[in-house]
Amino acid sequence: MAITSVGSTASKEHETRIADAILSNDKDVRISISSDFYSSVFRDRDYTAILNSALMETGEELAAVLEEAGRRQFPASLLSFGKNDGGRAPLSRLAMAPVHGLHAEPAMAILGAATLAGIPEGEVILCTDGGVTVAHTRGGLPAARSVIRQGFAASLASNAAILEPYTVHHPVRGDFPSVVADLRERQDEALPFELVPTLPSSHDAALVGSAAAPLTAWIDRLETVSGRADLQRVQNRAEEDAHSAAVQLGASPGQTHIVESNVYAMPYGNPGIVRIRVQAAGETHANEEHMLPTAVLRSTS
Repeated sequence: MAITSVGSTASKEHETRIADAILSNDKDVRISISSDFYSSVFRDRDYTAILNSALMETGEELAAVLEEAGRRQFPASLLSFGKNDGGRAPLSRLAMAPVHGLHAEPAMAILGAATLAGIPEGEVILCTDGGVTVAHTRGGLPAARSVIRQGFAASLASNAAILEPYTVHHPVRGDFPSVVADLRERQDEALPFELVPTLPSSHDAALVGSAAAPLTAWIDRLETVSGRADLQRVQNRAEEDAHSAAVQLGASPGQTHIVESNVYAMPYGNPGIVRIRVQAAGETHANEEHMLPTAVLRSTS
């Protein structure tokens, strides 16, 4: 069930009241709430909530299958799924927010190429059979936007890695770290735009990205502020909430950091309303002990 079209971008209380009333009568109902997905466009929020609701049963079934297979092959492992922002979440979350797992492979490829090249801050150029695209990394993760655009159709209100077509007019900066990953199935022809691959072709960048992805959490909401001090207060609170959300996913408090923290004015909203967008990322103690360090991953070429 999806709760949508209730007409508020600033408050979710009315939606949660409806959800609580439904769950009090039937605790087995799967519910998606529109305000859980931030967008300034109601159509995008509602569409995302409806799609997420439609995918919940499939996500639950897929999580159960993967859980069984994972426990059989790797009984001591912590199971996660890749998200479209280049991070990961516990496998159990696939039943609650499957929409964030859609279109995750490009984000994993960006992260994998950047990890192998050792550029937490830089440019990643992916050359595939479908064309050449470019992305950027920031704080060790792909730079992300808050919607996945689908032409003239409704966009998905999900923070996803930004991947743009590479063109002949793309600026080349010699002082900016860059990696060119040739991910084509056949590599007997030269790359377009006179690009030269800088990453060995033997690597599957998306798989490396899946192994390197940290736990990620987002806070994306509207706040009412009355001055600079008030603005700083709500931003600090959002950062604390993002940090806590990452810890709730399983990240160690000592290994959690803020990747992005931005404040945006809302030109068409009421005076004093701003948008706060914060991303936190973190690792678990198990990752510390069992995952290959980035330096080791780079040395396996």
